[in-house]
Amino acid sequence: RGSFPIDFFSHIIIFNSTRKNSIFVDIKAKLGKRLKELRIKNGFSQEKFSGICELDRTYIAGIEQGKRNVS
Repeated sequence: RGSFPIDFFSHIIIFNSTRKNSIFVDIKAKLGKRLKELRIKNGFSQEKFSGICELDRTYIAGIEQGKRNVS
């Protein structure tokens, strides 16, 4: 486990061979949920936040829904 905190691994779901890439589904959902929480807490709409980040609003929405990868 190297230098990762143990809590990090407790949130990763076990890979299920019947569902491709399922190990990343939980991480993307949690990241998206947290991004939305912080965006709202700081009073930004998706439109305003996407402008600040210089990203398309639909990309931000996809991240918040756990459907897009962050790159």
